[in-house]
Amino acid sequence: MVMAFLLVVNVAGEQLAGNMMFRDINRCNYFAYRIEHNEKGKKQLDIAAYCIPKMVSTKTTFWD
Repeated sequence: MVMAFLLVVNVAGEQLAGNMMFRDINRCNYFAYRIEHNEKGKKQLDIAAYCIPKMVSTKTTFWD
């Protein structure tokens, strides 16, 4: 088991199913920020993204 960070995305209060795991919290937070903000850096309404730590198998697919 290893510690990883799960990217969680909520749109209009509904959590999207997914399994985007990252080894590096900074990389996970990068994607969370890019999902929440538009190309001009303004926060989009009704979209929330954040990373939570999880213990996962070493065979897990990581996105970084």
